[in-house]
Amino acid sequence: MKHKTKLTVFALAASAILFTACKENMNDEKYQSMPPTISGVTFHVAGTGSTDLRVGDKIVATVVQSSLGKLLYRADYSWETPSVNSPTHSYSSMAIYDNDPHNPTDTIVASKSGQYTLKFKGTYHISGNSTGWGGNYTEYFSDNTGKVSYALQGSGFASYVITIEKKLIINPAVSQN
Repeated sequence: MKHKTKLTVFALAASAILFTACKENMNDEKYQSMPPTISGVTFHVAGTGSTDLRVGDKIVATVVQSSLGKLLYRADYSWETPSVNSPTHSYSSMAIYDNDPHNPTDTIVASKSGQYTLKFKGTYHISGNSTGWGGNYTEYFSDNTGKVSYALQGSGFASYVITIEKKLIINPAVSQN
């Protein structure tokens, strides 16, 4: 019985020390998780680098990070172009962000020409504190072709959610005469 009481007291003391240590570090910048900052989305044809996007081309869309995120253990990605004639998408849906903070990419193939809205959603799971983050906001791209929104979602196991909408214009295929 004495052993059990000593173990309980030790566990309570250790918990109190851990809680106090974490509380003291809540505002320490080195423990602060931050989302990446997005400067835009680029498009080019795979293999050629051309920006003349046509039906049937493998078009690579890239989310360009102007600054990397910090203390993010996992990132989940999704891409879509909601429409009747939606292009096909091929992308990696998850990354261990702190180990590989690459710019997310999607390969798109459209069967019909026209204007589409490409939608990207990145959920960046926080491994540090989120107390110093400024809050939810939206920025518009300088070329007026879309926007990027940043939000903090959840508490405890929180995530930064970045959503992007970007205009994508697909031209008709070049005829092979």
